Amino acid sequence: MKISYLIVASLALPLLAACVSDDLAMGKPMATSVKLTQEEHETAIAVGVILGRLRQVEGEANWQSLDGLRPQIYQLATALLPSGAPSQSHVTPSVHPVNQPMTPPQQAQVFPVSAPVAAAPLFSKPPKLANARSMFFAIQLGSYRTADQAFAGWDGLVSRAPQAFAGLRPRIERVDLGSRGVFLRLKAGPISSAVNVQARCSALATRGINCSQADFTGADRG
Repeated sequence: MKISYLIVASLALPLLAACVSDDLAMGKPMATSVKLTQEEHETAIAVGVILGRLRQVEGEANWQSLDGLRPQIYQLATALLPSGAPSQSHVTPSVHPVNQPMTPPQQAQVFPVSAPVAAAPLFSKPPKLANARSMFFAIQLGSYRTADQAFAGWDGLVSRAPQAFAGLRPRIERVDLGSRGVFLRLKAGPISSAVNVQARCSALATRGINCSQADFTGADRG
């Protein structure tokens, strides 16, 4: 299991180097001129969240906490291997009889960690996880009866505090409260940590907008 973690971490670290913090989205200056698309920005946040969680597990040596995710971790480790690289499960160790001279080892094949744009895709397709909750943090902004009302509410909030919502997008999550009825929770994300959630909510509070911490599970607009 630890080997799988090391594979994921060592190959994901270069991606983490390109990570853009939520401070950038809130208008603070950036040290480099790197510009990421929304999708790349969310991928960078996800890499940071995953690495942080795995480092915590490693530090506590609490590998049992990942038992339910073991298949997905193995799939991710395989997907992150350079294209064409053999999986460890297919490597058979050489066995040499006692007192028999060993043949000189062949030169190891080197698999590149980067490839030209025109080359074959470097990574395999990631596993698809059904009914999974988002690993991203989010801020919850209110509850509505319909999707139209929720997204109209979002547009109104953004017009009041555009800078505080910079870099975020809306999602709605359906919640059945029994006798109280069905509501749609309006959320905004993705956000990388609880600390950044608090920073967002503090900034919004100065504009008279209340919010609370949530995860980014839900449906996108449209």
